[in-house]
Amino acid sequence: MLVRPSMISDLKKINFIGGNFIYSMWLGYQKEPAMVRLLNFARERDMEYHYMHTSGHAPLQTLKKLVDALQPKEVIPIHTFYPNEYHALGIKVKCLNDGDIYWLN
Repeated sequence: MLVRPSMISDLKKINFIGGNFIYSMWLGYQKEPAMVRLLNFARERDMEYHYMHTSGHAPLQTLKKLVDALQPKEVIPIHTFYPNEYHALGIKVKCLNDGDIYWLN
């Protein structure tokens, strides 16, 4: 079950003990007060902690393989510090700013 710190009050209603807690985000978030509360909650419930990092970040060569396989009409970079590097994919690139609305034609 996907949980976030804001769900602790809901989890308390379930009143469970044991199980597995899989943490898959950046480890730095564990220092934030809300995440500290969630991790403490899991420990208090005797949950076994597992760290399995997942990431939405892909190197350009991996994105190139995806573009080659899917052949999209254009690519919209998101969550990147280097949107201009996407032109190396050999496809139309549409860069948007936060809050921009994208209209399909």
